[in-house]
Amino acid sequence: GQPSPEHACHTIVAKPRVQVQSLPVSRSRGAKTKRDLSEVDLGKEEEEEGSDLTGDWNNILLLLVLYLLQGVPMGLMAGVSLTLAERKLPLSDINLFSQVTWPFSLKLLWAPMVDSLFLSRFGRRKSWLIPTQLLIATMLFAGSGPVDELFMSTAKPDVRMLTCIFLGLYVLCATQDICVDGWALTILKRRNVGYASTCNAVGQTLGNLLAYVGHIALDHYQVASLGEFMRFWGLL
Repeated sequence: GQPSPEHACHTIVAKPRVQVQSLPVSRSRGAKTKRDLSEVDLGKEEEEEGSDLTGDWNNILLLLVLYLLQGVPMGLMAGVSLTLAERKLPLSDINLFSQVTWPFSLKLLWAPMVDSLFLSRFGRRKSWLIPTQLLIATMLFAGSGPVDELFMSTAKPDVRMLTCIFLGLYVLCATQDICVDGWALTILKRRNVGYASTCNAVGQTLGNLLAYVGHIALDHYQVASLGEFMRFWGLL
């Protein structure tokens, strides 16, 4: 027979249990960790502060002086080219002398060696910077005598000798440029690294101008010859 109403009230209906498994929450592309947020905040702070040269003025002046010294041989080379043209030398000789500027275009060939080979006692940059400075000064001083002999004589100047002297100077200046460019990235604060290119342009232009205009002016008024002017920069 059919169950009584009282028995029906006490009937328990069993329901199937549903197990919910916790799935690993994957990090979405748009989600950011605390580290990411802190880096973003730091970047915003740097942008808001802008460039501040506090504590970097001495480094800026040092870079300007080093780049200025690189520009001196460039100005001297321009003065020699003008003197060769005034003596009405063949264009082939002037073109030969103009090839001394090639080291600045080819310096990337030995730049890896300059960055990787150094003496830990002196440091990565000073291991190359100090020798190149000393060699540039030595070449300016030692080359001043032959340069005066070549230009003071009435005979045709030995353009090949001039080319060898200034080619050596340009190789050393290009090597120094590699050192100073790399050094600027480490001695300047991160937010002031952009000033390194400004120091490069201003320093080299100023050195070029001082050497070129200085040589032309001193030679015009017969105050000092090119060789004497080279000795001055070599001692400096």
